[in-house]
Amino acid sequence: MRYNPGPPYEPAGFSALKWLLITLVGVFLVQNILHHWFQSPFLLQWFSLSLENLTAGKMWTMLSYGILHSTREPFPWHLLLNTIFLYWFGREVQDRIGSERFLEAFVVAVFVGAVSWLGVQWAMGANHILVGASAGVFGIMALFCLFRWDMPMGFLFFPGTITGKHLLYIIAGFQLFFFMFDELVPGRSGTTAHSAHLGGLIGGLIYGRWFFSRPTATSWLRKFQPVRTEEPVWARRAAARQEQPKFRVNVGGQVSNSTQTHSPEPDQMTRGHLRTEVDRILDKINESGFGSLTEEEKRILDRAKELL
Repeated sequence: MRYNPGPPYEPAGFSALKWLLITLVGVFLVQNILHHWFQSPFLLQWFSLSLENLTAGKMWTMLSYGILHSTREPFPWHLLLNTIFLYWFGREVQDRIGSERFLEAFVVAVFVGAVSWLGVQWAMGANHILVGASAGVFGIMALFCLFRWDMPMGFLFFPGTITGKHLLYIIAGFQLFFFMFDELVPGRSGTTAHSAHLGGLIGGLIYGRWFFSRPTATSWLRKFQPVRTEEPVWARRAAARQEQPKFRVNVGGQVSNSTQTHSPEPDQMTRGHLRTEVDRILDKINESGFGSLTEEEKRILDRAKELL
């Protein structure tokens, strides 16, 4: 990946990978409680993906199926494998592209996986349901392979090294083999949606090649958020000086009140006063740019450079 979009936007303390793992585990616990304690199919009826749900208008299932997992096995292999691979490959991907793009890439992969699986179901006339984050995980794995395209890598219990492109070819080859000789074979009772896995890989590649260099959807939405405007620091300091206590001046035998509003010339300033003025001018530059300075403020900066 040669394109460098700049530093990723990172909300303070937010990790998409961490919260995604927490969400997957939390939803799985709710699934088990509803399924084993109350024998309720609520989550599957409303959030799993199927042609029946889609024709019923439940369009959100194109994404929501990705946070559900199978509860039929006594041990949560489905959830465990997905979370392990998501953690292994997701850490580096999130470090490279940031939490915002990581979550967006995961969602894109889940959506493309849903489209590819639904196409196979429609072509075969089947009426199964789909749950699992596998499509999103394969999308993250595809991004990992793109980032390490020509970089040699070593894996535990694997002799030698392979590059990212070789890893991608191996993953895609295995999924294509099982798709053709397991999922597409009539009468087979396989429970693995290899078409969704292939769709997830394609979704990750699509995001890496075409969407990675574009603004994220959330950055577009942030444009519509109200902007909090605050008075510049230099303006608040100037207002504070305007509110300083008045002093009494004896003019021609009369006592009058006056307020000092004019700053002394740069050559006549004390060091403390000069530092205060420099702070105000630097705040003004930070807020409005150097072109907003007056000639007097520029002379103050020149004097400060010589004196301080």
